Amino acid sequence: MGLFAEYGGNFGVAILAFSKMPPSLILLALLPPLIFDSAFNSDWYTFKRQFWKIIILAGFSLIVSAYLTAVTMTYILGYSSA
Repeated sequence: MGLFAEYGGNFGVAILAFSKMPPSLILLALLPPLIFDSAFNSDWYTFKRQFWKIIILAGFSLIVSAYLTAVTMTYILGYSSA
């Protein structure tokens, strides 16, 4: 779409403005409403039934990703705590 932005009139101007926006601003603007919507529309009884599965999978994934991040930062990128 960026290739044809100069021929798009007002739409092309909007495309160019959107392409210059930092990704963190897009994340900041779009992520909170999406999280709120999914939390607001979730079914409590389904969540209660699946709670321990969620905790086990999310907890295990968190521990593994923290460990891999620490290994990567220490041995591959050369950062140290001292």
